[in-house]
Amino acid sequence: MTCMSNAAKNKIILWAIDPDHLNDETPTTLKILREWSQKLECQVQPLSIFTEDKLQSLPLDTDTITANLRDYFPAEFNLPKILVIRSSSRRKMAARFNRYAVDLKASYIFVRARNLSGAFFHLGGFTEALLAQTLVPTVVLNVNAQVKRFDAPIIFPTDFKRSSLIAMKLVIRFVQQSKSPLELFNQIEHHSRSVMNEIKVQRGKTAKRWTRHLRSAGIESSVHFSVDHNSLAEEIIQEASRARAGLIIMPSRPMSLPYSLIGSNVKKVLMLAKCPVMVINRKV
Repeated sequence: MTCMSNAAKNKIILWAIDPDHLNDETPTTLKILREWSQKLECQVQPLSIFTEDKLQSLPLDTDTITANLRDYFPAEFNLPKILVIRSSSRRKMAARFNRYAVDLKASYIFVRARNLSGAFFHLGGFTEALLAQTLVPTVVLNVNAQVKRFDAPIIFPTDFKRSSLIAMKLVIRFVQQSKSPLELFNQIEHHSRSVMNEIKVQRGKTAKRWTRHLRSAGIESSVHFSVDHNSLAEEIIQEASRARAGLIIMPSRPMSLPYSLIGSNVKKVLMLAKCPVMVINRKV
């Protein structure tokens, strides 16, 4: 069992688990969670939500269910918690999960995305609803996510606008702990050559200010500019593959339409990424 420092006792990774798909969580999810727990000195708290109807249909009480769930997880993880709600609405489940995460002061949420298909990049109702309203940085693992070195490069797509600075504060905190190389990724819109050159010069100046700010925080970073020959999501995935990234950190603007609770670029990255993707809600 890994010994935790006193500081680690107050740092929590809240892991959203689905008892109906426990076998899907191993071994990739467990390996990633273990490494994050050790490197970031966090406790891992498994958490599952049951509706009252589902719980009543089972021939077990919550204590027995918790004990059964415990057998699936490493001994160093916390005892699984169960939340019970009346509604079967995925949005209400996500809202309850988010309230628990905030009350617990969780540092990160981990969730597995399923049903990655459909015209609207369907992530699964609970996952998408959680991403739309969460106040905690949320790490999403799709079915193709692979285990990478914890110190592998991190890709942070940014438009260098003021709104991105909120996410940057959380990125700095994470990179200071992980000691991973950081790459700022920016896509330049396609224009005439002269306009594109001017845009690149101006963004280059902004990027230098950002890298100086990062250096003052003890972080060495690089900048990669890309012309939009493909969609932003495709460019991000290509760059993550080229850099052999271990994590992509995506700022997200929640949308209002039922089928588009989070931006389409974020969804597509979540679908296609071969590494974990951390989503930071810009309303945080």
